[in-house]
Amino acid sequence: MKQLTIDEVIDHCERSVNRELGRMERRNDKGKYSLLYLEHLQTSEWLKELKEYKRLEEQGLLLKLPYKIGQKIYVIAKKYMPRKDCTQYVIKALRIKEYTYDSLNKLTTICEERDKDIICRRRLYESKRIFLNKEEAEKELERLNNEKN
Repeated sequence: MKQLTIDEVIDHCERSVNRELGRMERRNDKGKYSLLYLEHLQTSEWLKELKEYKRLEEQGLLLKLPYKIGQKIYVIAKKYMPRKDCTQYVIKALRIKEYTYDSLNKLTTICEERDKDIICRRRLYESKRIFLNKEEAEKELERLNNEKN
């Protein structure tokens, strides 16, 4: 069985929408949309959006950021030994000033802005000092302090 392309499925959905609109006009049901019409219309819109995301990704124009606005992160300070605690930050904005890619064309570094007007540069996917939950940060903090003893 032949596998359909995304364009073929979009075309099928749009034909189904037009066919259902024709039926509704013949029955004078202009204000009443059928479930079939709504499902095909929504599916078509989602697939067009997916197709656009895939196009952007293929062109290298789509970035997947490791944090979202409002998310808490926990950072272990590098300078102070022994490290006593991790600092919690809330991401209020992400502003890309500069970025680099590794040999696999994967985004590795961006500049980020956090709530205390600190702008720092981190290796996002390899950082051993940025954590998404406090338990992981404290566990790593304990490991680092034990390493120094």
